[in-house]
Amino acid sequence: MDYKLGAHMARKKMKEKDKQQFQNVGLIKEDHDLLRKLAQSEQRSMARQLSVLIRKAVAEMNAA
Repeated sequence: MDYKLGAHMARKKMKEKDKQQFQNVGLIKEDHDLLRKLAQSEQRSMARQLSVLIRKAVAEMNAA
């Protein structure tokens, strides 16, 4: 049989209520590069890594 990659794996359309809401954030080039390195070392997307860093900082701030 001859299969084409993704030929039988159509993506289902997500419902609006299930979609994640994203906002853009500007970073200077050096910080962007550092975020990329952190994300890669943790095997996360850059968006997810930034979220983890922010949540950790807020948790530490609230604990103080």
